[in-house]
Amino acid sequence: MKRISLYIALIVLIVSSCKKADEPKIPEIEIGGKLTEIILDKETNQDVALSGGNGKFSVSVRDSRILEARIEGSYLKLKGLEYGETIVLIRSHNKQKTLTVKVQRSELNLPEASLTLYPGQERQDIRVIGGGDDVVVEEEDPEEAIIFEWEAKTGSLKLRATHEGEAKLIFKTQDNRPAKELLIRVKADNNVSHKVGFYNTSHKELREHFPALLYAYRAGKMAWISSSPSLQLDQQRVFIPAILNPEKGKRIETKITFVNVSDYTTGNYSLLVEEVLTDKKLVTLRGKGMKLVVPYGN
Repeated sequence: MKRISLYIALIVLIVSSCKKADEPKIPEIEIGGKLTEIILDKETNQDVALSGGNGKFSVSVRDSRILEARIEGSYLKLKGLEYGETIVLIRSHNKQKTLTVKVQRSELNLPEASLTLYPGQERQDIRVIGGGDDVVVEEEDPEEAIIFEWEAKTGSLKLRATHEGEAKLIFKTQDNRPAKELLIRVKADNNVSHKVGFYNTSHKELREHFPALLYAYRAGKMAWISSSPSLQLDQQRVFIPAILNPEKGKRIETKITFVNVSDYTTGNYSLLVEEVLTDKKLVTLRGKGMKLVVPYGN
């Protein structure tokens, strides 16, 4: 009887061993080949191919505030929700594997470093890529040459040029990467540096506020422009102290006196020396919405 029981036990052991030997070996899980880490931006998606295990996968995320993860067939589908880092755990049969996922801002890229607009022109098609949905834009626009609208979540920049001048927009990310700058030049289509006058710079072409029928320069004293060749009470006039040895690109502070010129009052103005014609002894001075071309002295 004991012998029979021993034989039976031996047969059961042999059959059990054969079954284990016949069971297929479950391969290790592979994520996108050999991936151990993935970096993606907020509100972006990434699909990763899975293999190994028994072909059926499940997934869990350590911090679901940062990342959304789900399985679709043999693909792991990821979506960045908030900036941060978390761990994804993938299981299949008795196998499991982890994947580190970092949701971070991609590099900020501007479509161009500089652009030129006419006064009055609008641009609504500028798209800024990367940097996250919390990019801050700072403005350097002493001449108030532009008006802009910035939508950080979509990276949409809208511009409107008001008058001639230069402005700079500085794009800053929240992860302390180097800022990116966009230079905007607002320039009219015509050049008046050769013709004495007082001009409005708010249109595609520069326009005279009034015809400069008379102008004069008193050495070391002043220059003036008049709408009349004779002394009339209602004539329009502009007086400016003598400009001595002007240098292109320099900014000067000076008083301008306006007589019978609408929209302008006598006072101190900041002007940029835009052009100097040494052969004609003429200097072009640009201010907010205006431009003066007058004689200068040494």
